[in-house]
Parts: sequence; C-alpha cells; structure tokens
Amino acid sequence: MKRRDLIRAYAIATGATPAESRQAVDMVFAILRMALERGNGVTIRGFGEFVQSDSGIRFYQGFRVTGPDNSNPAA
Repeated sequence: MKRRDLIRAYAIATGATPAESRQAVDMVFAILRMALERGNGVTIRGFGEFVQSDSGIRFYQGFRVTGPDNSNPAA
C-alpha cells in the first residue's frame, strides 16, 4: 500500500475530501517522524513498533523502514 492508497482509503472510510485526507495522513507520518527524531519509540498496538537505532529507523513485526534519508514509511 502506498501513501496515495492510504489517502484514498481514509477518504472513503471517513467521507473526507482528498485534501482533508492527505492532510490527515501526512500529519500522522509527521508525528511519527518527530517522535523518532527525538529518540522516542512509537508502538501501535496490533500493528507494530517503530524504533530509532544507530543503524537507522526500524519497524519491527516483519517490516523494515529505512534510515534518516527515507524515514517516511509511506514515501
């Protein structure tokens, strides 16, 4: 699933406009990114855990998110 798919799914599920949906999805990823940049881990129950390590940002539960050059998991 790509970022645009998340935006479309959010719009369908909530009835929001595409612009509102894009803003909501982007805000979630911005919050995740800020938390990781501050050194905090992010745990989403039933989904997984994002943590910052010396080798970059990792997403545990079978998925990998690359480090600082591509820290947005939806990019």
